Amino acid sequence: LSDPGAEEALYDIHSMRDFAGLDLGHDPIPDETTILNFRHLLEKHNLTEALFDAVKAYLKERHAFGQPLMANQYLQYRLAELAADVDLLRHYNLATAAAYMAGENPTRMATIGKLKASRLAREVADWCLQFHGGTGYMEETWTARYFRDTRLASIGAGSDETMLQVLARMDGYWV
Repeated sequence: LSDPGAEEALYDIHSMRDFAGLDLGHDPIPDETTILNFRHLLEKHNLTEALFDAVKAYLKERHAFGQPLMANQYLQYRLAELAADVDLLRHYNLATAAAYMAGENPTRMATIGKLKASRLAREVADWCLQFHGGTGYMEETWTARYFRDTRLASIGAGSDETMLQVLARMDGYWV
């Protein structure tokens, strides 16, 4: 969220403008620095934890076959694995920042982090939608908007293919 792609997304994606509380007719779209500050605000309020809390609450509330969906062991394991992947990526990103602060070239680490974060965001969004079933697919739900909007991370500010191309070149897999 700290690059020109995020700035463009605020112009192009209605739900991102709604989430940020922006009206194109009245509010100026923030620049990259403001977006970076917004990202820090999201991190401060632990948006990922709030997302998992919302899914857990829904799975505890929704019943199928006489029991809450959360009683399904597969769903428990799936959520645990997704949360573990998010935690792993969080720590990888911290290591990338530490490498940068130590004066190392973080290009390879940052490229991997961007690639994996984009893909993990899509995977989490896909499972959020799946857990909510048909309701989750309805455009007015947060799950459908999240599912749709996470695609931007793999398109804007460097597609997955661009990240892979950078890695292939850095690792000598490019002819």
